[in-house]
Amino acid sequence: MGFGWPRLLANCPSRLVGYSLPRMTAPEAKHEMEFAGGCLVLGPRRVPLLCGAVHYFRLSPTDWSAALSGVKDLGLHFVDIYVPWSVHRAEDGRLDFGDTDPRLDLPRFLRLASDQGLLVYLRPGPHINAELTHFGLPSSVLDDEACQARTAAGNPVPFVAPPHCFAVPSYGSRAFLAATARWYRSVAKVVKPFLWPAGPVVLVQVDNEAAFYFRDGPYDQDYHPDSIAAYRALLDRKYGGLAGLNRAYGGGVASWREVEPPRSFDGRTREALRRQLDWAESREMLLADSLAEMRRALTDAGLGRLKTLHNLPMGDGGTPASLGRLQHVVDLVGADFYEGRHQLPMVRRRALRLAGSSELPFAPEIGVGGPPWFAPRSRNDTMAVLLCCLAYGVRGFNLYMAVDRDRWYGAALSEGGTRTDTGYVLRSLLKTLARVEFHRLQRPASVGLMVPHEYARLGRATHALGFVSPCVLEMLGIAATSACRQDRLGFARPVQLDFTDWLANAEALLDASRIPFVYLDSACHPSTWQDLAVVMTPCYEFADRARTADLERFVEGGGTVLWGPFHPELDQNLSPTEHPRLSAADRFDLSASPADRDRARTVLAQRTDLARSWPIERTGPAAGADSEALPLVQTSVHVDEQGPRALFVTNFGARREHVSVHVEVPAVFTDAVNGEQFKVEDRLAVSVREHACRMFVIERPDMGSPVELQP
Repeated sequence: MGFGWPRLLANCPSRLVGYSLPRMTAPEAKHEMEFAGGCLVLGPRRVPLLCGAVHYFRLSPTDWSAALSGVKDLGLHFVDIYVPWSVHRAEDGRLDFGDTDPRLDLPRFLRLASDQGLLVYLRPGPHINAELTHFGLPSSVLDDEACQARTAAGNPVPFVAPPHCFAVPSYGSRAFLAATARWYRSVAKVVKPFLWPAGPVVLVQVDNEAAFYFRDGPYDQDYHPDSIAAYRALLDRKYGGLAGLNRAYGGGVASWREVEPPRSFDGRTREALRRQLDWAESREMLLADSLAEMRRALTDAGLGRLKTLHNLPMGDGGTPASLGRLQHVVDLVGADFYEGRHQLPMVRRRALRLAGSSELPFAPEIGVGGPPWFAPRSRNDTMAVLLCCLAYGVRGFNLYMAVDRDRWYGAALSEGGTRTDTGYVLRSLLKTLARVEFHRLQRPASVGLMVPHEYARLGRATHALGFVSPCVLEMLGIAATSACRQDRLGFARPVQLDFTDWLANAEALLDASRIPFVYLDSACHPSTWQDLAVVMTPCYEFADRARTADLERFVEGGGTVLWGPFHPELDQNLSPTEHPRLSAADRFDLSASPADRDRARTVLAQRTDLARSWPIERTGPAAGADSEALPLVQTSVHVDEQGPRALFVTNFGARREHVSVHVEVPAVFTDAVNGEQFKVEDRLAVSVREHACRMFVIERPDMGSPVELQP
């Protein structure tokens, strides 16, 4: 199927035509700040979100200027800095911002960043990790029982990090949130003179990797009294008081003090399962509400004009922190990538989820090197992961680390700002991204795979490995739902397992058909997926009422929904309800029926009128062999108003592949990293090493020369 660029652009303008600067109608518009078109828009200036992490407190102040100069020379526009609470807090409780220790002179560092023309992405925690003992949290907070999270037995929750384990804070603790607010006020006093437009500080992160400190087993925590109070408040809102709760739970409680959360799984009856799901939902809300409270504290401290971000950790598919839900709390939610090149399928899936669920897909941390206790990460790992992220939709990223420091190896720059071997390769790529204005390009996608939040919640509620986090399982390359109970829980199938099979089969079907797609977080606003042609989603006996209503409106607007295997009769609270009726002809059992998978393939071929991946075939010794496995090598095309501008070829397999890619018009293809050029009439013949990705810039005679992006 050809690209048909004029028709494609007409059919899908908001995803393909780029962006326009908002009209400024008032003098103060020159000080407006927003995310748009893959950039941070600062008045008339558009800045791609290309960042590099520098830990000023770990470097000699004599190296700061050279390190920042090196960051700028790489082609980055932002410097990412943690502000570690525990490091700035002296033993007597005072905060030191350079009064006694020159390494802590944050104002001086911010002035130097401004002198270099760098913008600042500020990350004041309170939790920062950063390979610091106690994750940058001060002992005065960690040792305060009022701040400590609690296990189901009422004990502190230890984070196992020998030799200095610590009791993690509670996201529900009012004492912890109050202490955080005081810390934010202290940071704000220091950075206020440096806020944009007078200074370089434009972004601020709210907390870090909100995943209950990787202790997010469903009954592992948090049973802090304040968290239990938040749980009861959720039930009160949800059921309209005790009377409604008693009807839902089939019990008679006389006061809210009698309502206790479950401390282990007991979902053998409909009422008991409802109780488990409510507890799982309360933990999602606890994280979201805590981050909302922290954002308010930043605003109260005087940092409200800055754009706010949050970063989800690796394994985010297994955490209670929902990308879609948190987007209602902060301005931009991203995800961190520390996978190795052998984990490219996972990288792709997570990048596709950002691409489908965020207006500006951003990776707040892409590992460049790593701490010595991680599995070794090479330059090849860094480049494969970064290029794979870009191939599947990521538009901004932060190199972590840009500058080397203690407890780290393999950064792009030495402590003195000298480029490493990895730094040279990254600089070449960054120059290419600037030359083609990559942040403006779009990856056409016609299909969205929706991950229903209610089924992921059931998966977390039925997790059977205790304190071993579903998040950690995903980080290890194991599906978060692989450790779920296998009970059917009164349904025709074990929904917590079956829905992932349905999605996996849908993904395989799309890959085999070479139809570009994205993943959708069902908690995101429907506007994020209205431009798609098709949404595919599993449905079982229960479903979120609002989600199915959104899908029906999508169909009314001309879209197609492929769903199944069951029509829901219950809502997300397992109460009987009348769901919108989706077309029975578009119902498919993708997790169990090969015939339905074949039928879905036919329907997709009929209803996806957007661009497909460029045809690709093996050449060399393996020519024509193993054609069904060819999706292990995939193409991804990125376009602007003039048509294709970048081609990625990703090899997910374990052997080097020689492939031929059919192209539609003669062009010059230039490798974005090593500069190798191919003059192509109709087929691009390239070699891609195992577990690797190559990016090619496409330049046609009718395009003219790309303009160098000015920082």
